[in-house]
Amino acid sequence: MSSSMNDSIKHDSREGFHWTKKDGLKRGLPSSSVIQPGTNLQAHNNVYDTTIIGAGYTGLTAARDLTTSGLSVLLLEARDRIGGRTWTSTINGHQYELGGQYVHWGQPNLWRELSRYSMQQDIDACLDPTGGPNISTVLTKEGLKSMSKEENAAIMDSAFQKFINIDGDLGKSIMPLPYDPTLVSEAVHLDELTLKDRINQIQQDLEPLERTILEGLLLSLTGGKLETTGFFGVLVLWALCAYSLDCLVRAAAAFKLRRGQSDFARRFFQEALDSQKLSYAFNCPVASVKDRVGQIEVITKDGLHFWTKRVICTVPLNVLSSIYFDPPVRELSDDVLAGINSNQSTKLHVITSSGALSSWDGLTYPHNRLVHASGEGTTSWGDSHLVCFGASYNHIDPEDNIEETLAAVKIFHQDIDVKSMVFHDWSKDEYSKGGWCSYTATAATKYLGKLRASRGKVILASSDWALGWRGFIDGAIEEGTRAAFTVKTELAKEPKA
Repeated sequence: MSSSMNDSIKHDSREGFHWTKKDGLKRGLPSSSVIQPGTNLQAHNNVYDTTIIGAGYTGLTAARDLTTSGLSVLLLEARDRIGGRTWTSTINGHQYELGGQYVHWGQPNLWRELSRYSMQQDIDACLDPTGGPNISTVLTKEGLKSMSKEENAAIMDSAFQKFINIDGDLGKSIMPLPYDPTLVSEAVHLDELTLKDRINQIQQDLEPLERTILEGLLLSLTGGKLETTGFFGVLVLWALCAYSLDCLVRAAAAFKLRRGQSDFARRFFQEALDSQKLSYAFNCPVASVKDRVGQIEVITKDGLHFWTKRVICTVPLNVLSSIYFDPPVRELSDDVLAGINSNQSTKLHVITSSGALSSWDGLTYPHNRLVHASGEGTTSWGDSHLVCFGASYNHIDPEDNIEETLAAVKIFHQDIDVKSMVFHDWSKDEYSKGGWCSYTATAATKYLGKLRASRGKVILASSDWALGWRGFIDGAIEEGTRAAFTVKTELAKEPKA
């Protein structure tokens, strides 16, 4: 990696929040994801082979694949950093993942990229079972119930198998191929079910504690509401994980990158930059994309005009309507787009002076504005690091009311003495407007094909409409790969100038 892009060099992003007892709440976090200089543009009169909107993993994958194939790419990013909904901040030598975090060898597109960059052994477990009492707690109407991790896992597995057993074969018959989820025609009607619908179907078979743990798990997985989030997406995720809850939990929440997601993302960016085919501009939100005869005009909110042969737009689903497309994406109106992703979750890092919580986890749904928390090891100075999640259900924006947030954290465990909190409010972020993608009921069968459809010289690509690991880093890489291959294939057929 060149010295100009050395990962040890960190700049402050304007994004994210850090609260401490001493200094209160401050906006902005240091991160190696911040790119300096913010642009390398020399002129605005070039005609690029491709312009990519967004420098998350989808955009970075497409940029890397296209530039290393010899095509000129302009990468436009509204933020001051790479990574999109995934980025890392290191404060006092301790690492925090503000968005997407978890990795697993069962995610094929992600693992291909880790292999490309020789990072297969740069993986750490999030949980350390040796770091304190290895217990789970669940807040019930009767009070706080403590149990071993093994007991909690057994209850969770029992409840989830009842929930997912929609076909009498644990989903294997109705969804044999998760990348082709409607291969069995009977599966289509399952997209009409919400999570709450399915729970109501089996409520007579669930013990009260089973139901509480099941509902908490589903909200943690989807970040949405039981009343609106679709059952279909959870069934796809279950099939991707070989119909095993243990595999699902491990793939979705058990492993992280030792050097952080921003270190990983920089490798894509640096490889593209080293090709000398990449032009880029950060702090450069796009206003419109207009398909003219022979070329596409991209206009930024600052009034800059760029010309390009192809456009790959990678902005999240909830932000897609903020860009004006000509011709318009008629079948995806603003109202439709606003109703697809149900996830308005909260992710909150907490440092507590109690070192005995580093291997603990707790569930407080439905009695709290945060749903679930778990220990993620200890800091170098001996404090416990907790990661807390909330959902669209009873949503909380931490920066709006710190005292209320502190109270929500302390509901989990009486020993929590909060020393600091680190977070990014994805719901209020104008370039995400929500968390990872979890479809509402009927959205997958109604709109997934339309989002993925060919649109001439403009390609929409995002983890939010990936075929496989939708909403995950793997899905973002899947989509970036698809978009880049499509562009390369199409441009190869065009006559050379």
